[in-house]
Amino acid sequence: MPEEKHLTNQKNMTLDLRERNVKKNKISYWNSIFSITTVLFLTGFLGLFVIIAKNTSDILKESITIHVELSDADSALYDQFRLKYQNKPEVKKVEFVHKDQAAQKLQDEIKEDFISNIGFNPLYNSFDININSEFFTPEILEKLKKEIQHESIVLDASYPKVVSKSLDKNFKKVSIIIGAITFILLLIAIVLIDSTIRLAMFSDRFIIKSMQLVGATRWFIIKPYIWRSILNGILSAFIAFGILVLVLNLISHYTELIDLKSEVYHLINVFIGLFFLGITISSISTFFAVHKYLRTKLDSLY
Repeated sequence: MPEEKHLTNQKNMTLDLRERNVKKNKISYWNSIFSITTVLFLTGFLGLFVIIAKNTSDILKESITIHVELSDADSALYDQFRLKYQNKPEVKKVEFVHKDQAAQKLQDEIKEDFISNIGFNPLYNSFDININSEFFTPEILEKLKKEIQHESIVLDASYPKVVSKSLDKNFKKVSIIIGAITFILLLIAIVLIDSTIRLAMFSDRFIIKSMQLVGATRWFIIKPYIWRSILNGILSAFIAFGILVLVLNLISHYTELIDLKSEVYHLINVFIGLFFLGITISSISTFFAVHKYLRTKLDSLY
């Protein structure tokens, strides 16, 4: 009985210390949430920027067209050509353009009926072939072009070499720069969140040590801090994502830099990333911060 009474007293003292600690540190928790939210917002904005930049890169790469001029032939031969190249993994699209259709398009562009002037249509039936962005390199374009030129119905095949080489070279440089910036900012985000949480835990060091001295187990002390950090991470992720959507909505409304409706899928991915980043960094940092003070001697806390 005395032992049970002693354990009950220990538990009551621990709970009392914890309750006073929660009331005392509400401002500290909100400071932590504010800091985590700020970092997550910046990280999410950069993440979305990287995704949009990649999508823009893919669109530009897939806009490069290999223009294939064809001799007059049976439609069955054209269909065979289309099926052969459409089934290649590096090819995104094969589109047939009839010479009359091409002539009409050209007349609309130059605002002149050149067919009436020269008496015939000088254009050829053609195929426009676009490459999948993941296969886009000047080498693959050149290899595909040479293969196409050996086809019996092909008169000529061409694509803008200077543009394709410049595009490939510039996007490689941009990818390296964005990758480096992303890594540095992510590292800064982790350090800032960790520092914020450690600072919050510093103000609790005497409470943590007091609970340990009255007999509370390590997990009993750590558990509420972990749960609080998880809640802080979740709340911060929701706030950061809400601000991110608001900012993007303003950008979308006043500029044409982004179409928010077309980026819903990527926004969901960014939110999931922020959600897990906030919870993971917050809970891990809290665990190690609390564990540090549990291992620290009382005299060293001053």
